[in-house]
Amino acid sequence: MQQNRSLLTDIIALTKPGRAGAREDETALVSASRENVREAIQIVRSEIDDLTSILVSVQTLLGQRKEREEQLIRAQALLDETDDGQTRIPDNFASRRRERRSSLAWAVRREAYLALKRIGRPLSRREIHQELVLAGVEFKTEPGEPTLQAITKIMWKASEFVSTDDGYWLADETATPRRQDA
Repeated sequence: MQQNRSLLTDIIALTKPGRAGAREDETALVSASRENVREAIQIVRSEIDDLTSILVSVQTLLGQRKEREEQLIRAQALLDETDDGQTRIPDNFASRRRERRSSLAWAVRREAYLALKRIGRPLSRREIHQELVLAGVEFKTEPGEPTLQAITKIMWKASEFVSTDDGYWLADETATPRRQDA
């Protein structure tokens, strides 16, 4: 800014009418002005190059951000499908006239459904029992009534499951997958 003011002062001094040597001064002024313009053009070109470089960097970062955002959207979709890694029970699952969600039958149906969905194949009543134990279902069966018989009775009466040659499977699934170990 200060340099521009001194340049203006010099220009005004050189262009005052009636000065001796005004013609040479005008030629010097034009030459100096051309040099200043060339220098200004070089500065602007340098700034354009710097800004172009910054723009390329910003575009690269924006591309990376967009890729990460797409990855997050895909990951969120997977989480929504699995509900934080767990299978979701449908809202109308095991609806009864009289629902007792604290009952053993409800817990067996719920955990058997989750196990079948998670494992993706029919399970025998022993496998269902193992999954129920892992899920923390406590069996308070009547004396003399073995746990496997209780599971069989609950699963047999539940309309949500069907008994197949390979074990119990989900009634609402169209195809019954075959056991791999058979």
